[in-house]
Order: sequence, then structure tokens, then C-alpha cells
Amino acid sequence: MEGGAGGSWLLGNDLQAFAIATADLEIDDDLRRGYDAAPGADIGLLHQNNRFSFIAGAKTKAWIVSNQHRQDQVYVKGNWHIGRAFSLFAEFTREDHYDRYQSTWQTGLHAYF
Repeated sequence: MEGGAGGSWLLGNDLQAFAIATADLEIDDDLRRGYDAAPGADIGLLHQNNRFSFIAGAKTKAWIVSNQHRQDQVYVKGNWHIGRAFSLFAEFTREDHYDRYQSTWQTGLHAYF
């Protein structure tokens, strides 16, 4: 389960900054206690209009119950909207988790029905 509360600030006609305080709860029989919890934060920028949307930000979580560790991530995502039915997207994510770094690129097509 993942959730949070936060706010956003208008920086221009199509641009907002946001900050969200998050909380994650995982229940799993692989964990020593059967659950883990992580308070965290997500901050970033969001640009959105009829033709293009873009979001960039950073997330952090501090897992506090089982193996106490941090999980950090930076991300950039963009969508080019082709009418109301399709959009092309590209995203990049860089994550540091358990002292391992992972970079992920994705591109694709979204179809809206």
C-alpha cells in the first residue's frame, strides 16, 4: 500500500512544482517480521498542455522495520499527445536501492480507449 499527502505551487501557465510526503506499507512473508514500512518524500516539476506533458523529480524512502535501508530515485518522463487517443512517451529512471544502482529507459505508445 502506498499513499501520501502534499501540495503544489503554480510556477507558470503550464508548470507546477510539487512536494508529497509519502508512506509505504508492505506485507510479505519473506520479511522477518512479515511487514515493512517506509516514510518518504517526492518532489518535482510538472508541465502539462494539450500537446506535451513532462514530469521530473526525485523520490526517497527510508525502510524502517525489516532491513533498515534507503531507496532513492530520480526520474524524467515525457509524453507527446497525438490527439485524444494516442501519445508517444519516453522515460528515464535512476534508482539506488540496497547500494545497487539501476538505470531504466522506456519508450512506447499509449492508446486511450
